[in-house]
Amino acid sequence: LALQQAKNIDVSIELLSAIIKINPEYFEARGRRGALYFQKGDMNSAMKDIRRVLAVEPRHFQVLVGLGNILQQVGEDKKALAVFRRVLQIYPQVEKIPEIVKTLEEKVEGRGI
Repeated sequence: LALQQAKNIDVSIELLSAIIKINPEYFEARGRRGALYFQKGDMNSAMKDIRRVLAVEPRHFQVLVGLGNILQQVGEDKKALAVFRRVLQIYPQVEKIPEIVKTLEEKVEGRGI
């Protein structure tokens, strides 16, 4: 990340953390903060926020996409595939996910004959 972008992410995380401190159940702020942690490369913090959001709203497709991206990045392709399939069940019109599912299916399950 560029220095200015990293600073902006840090400031955004601080602001979202302040919002969450005021209202711990505001899961949209947690979802955004989790996405920023992911951008920053802090997978542990990102996963913490993702788990909290999904505990409140298990059908939050944007947070599920973030979870799938993290799982894919850490090499958990089979789990990522399951998450992305869940995203398509919830919101079939979401962009790019069908292509990701197809790629992961070929990688995880192999190509059909």
